[in-house]
Amino acid sequence: MRLSIITINRNNVVGLEKTMQSVASQSFKELEYIVVDGASTDGSVEVIQRLESQFAHLKWISEPDLGIYNAMNKGIRMASGDYIQILNSGDCLAADDVTEQMLSKLEKAGNPSILYGNMVKCFPDGHTLVDKSFEGREITRFDMFNGTLNHSPAYICRSLFEKYGYYDEELKIVSDWKWYLQAITLYGEKPHYIDLDVTLFDMTGISETNKELLKKERKQVLEQLFPKRNLWAWKNKHGWARIRKMAHEVLSILIGGMYRFLCKIHLCKPKVLVMMDGGICSQMHQYLIGQIFAERGVEVGYELSFYEKIGMDVDRKHPRIFELEKMFPDIQVPSFGKVKNWFYRTFLPFSSSLQLLPDGKGPYYLTGYYQVEDRLFAEQFERLFCHSKMAELADNPIASSRLGGCHTCAIHVRRGDLARGDNPWYGGVSDDYFFRAIAFVVGRHPNTKFFFFSDEMDYVERQLVPRLSVDYKLVKGPRKAYEDLMLIAQCDTIVASQGNFGKYAAMFHEESLLILQENRFAKPWLARKKNAVAI
Repeated sequence: MRLSIITINRNNVVGLEKTMQSVASQSFKELEYIVVDGASTDGSVEVIQRLESQFAHLKWISEPDLGIYNAMNKGIRMASGDYIQILNSGDCLAADDVTEQMLSKLEKAGNPSILYGNMVKCFPDGHTLVDKSFEGREITRFDMFNGTLNHSPAYICRSLFEKYGYYDEELKIVSDWKWYLQAITLYGEKPHYIDLDVTLFDMTGISETNKELLKKERKQVLEQLFPKRNLWAWKNKHGWARIRKMAHEVLSILIGGMYRFLCKIHLCKPKVLVMMDGGICSQMHQYLIGQIFAERGVEVGYELSFYEKIGMDVDRKHPRIFELEKMFPDIQVPSFGKVKNWFYRTFLPFSSSLQLLPDGKGPYYLTGYYQVEDRLFAEQFERLFCHSKMAELADNPIASSRLGGCHTCAIHVRRGDLARGDNPWYGGVSDDYFFRAIAFVVGRHPNTKFFFFSDEMDYVERQLVPRLSVDYKLVKGPRKAYEDLMLIAQCDTIVASQGNFGKYAAMFHEESLLILQENRFAKPWLARKKNAVAI
């Protein structure tokens, strides 16, 4: 067996299923998959049993453990593969063929003892960051003092654990770093780098508490493994990093403050720069934010670098394309240019996501998603989008049903809600919500044709379709996201997921009914949309 992938899990049933599905979808099937469950009580064992048939070589146990590294060591001892990859519950492989690619590159690289690629960090607000660790350069002791080699995108020769020992179970969160520190800087192992996105790492659980514990445990390990004189450089490096950070903050305050003062005394004209990212609804939201400032008489620009530099969703599998001008051909999206964008981004950031929209006329660099007063949002949405010229649809499956006299209902099933049932931003949705909504609509309009829209249509076919007893159609692509939005907007009733796609579609027509899942996120939409109900 060439590769053993190990997943450890404890009471993370949603994350476990996501990880197992990711491994099961690999084009390379002859891998050994090991799941070490810590006696979970949330249904994790049932998920393992349900998905067991999807793997050619699956081993799993469910029993109490003594912590994360105890569980990892159990998995390593169960493994028979030449190489080990540890993919924890909640994390995913970046593409369906990534294992096949890595094994191919492993051969070409001469079977190094450690092969590693990139880890894509996925944050709760949707943005991502590609972590390339050391990008293939020689890793020194001082590199490891201040950094690490990510374990999820790494293939480690199993014999190294027999040679140098297993993970230190006395440590809570840095034992993998300690193992790398010893193997690379004490015993001379030479990791080989491949510039390939290998894994998606869920950053939801990263907290300040973890960061403090990490710092404490690293210091403990360094003092254990190295004489104190070797720590001077590490401490000094950390000191300079803090100085550089403080210097940048002071410089930003001085330069940004001076510019704001010049704007205040009318020697400079204040502007607002809005960073645009995400899908079509995010683009509409961010454009709307900018136009609120434009109505205040402020010059507004939009930065589109996200689509050039990242251009992918949080899972790094699906492209994010700037479509606002395609959906609304007459809309103009002005830019300040790269130099002014850099200046505003560096010295004039206002705030991060989910903050109240700032008063005044700037200057501001706005990123993320801002809360807008409900009445103002509804007025701006109608002014900017409802009366604007829209793109023409080449194919319209909704139109024939409307001509036939059917009541039409669009149901939007959103990938992000299904992947994170415990999503802190939205709270997740359940299958029962969709069936409650269907029953509600049929109770009002027995002659209803239901149209399912989803970026995870396999889930709809697997989980929802077998239970349906109504007239329905799965609206499959290929189509652009904005085209789906336009189709949903034509339906008489719209059942929204937790994201904004269905909600924005319902805003185009005052008479359409918007159905929402009853939770704290429904309240603003009940205020924005006159014809809306939460169930």
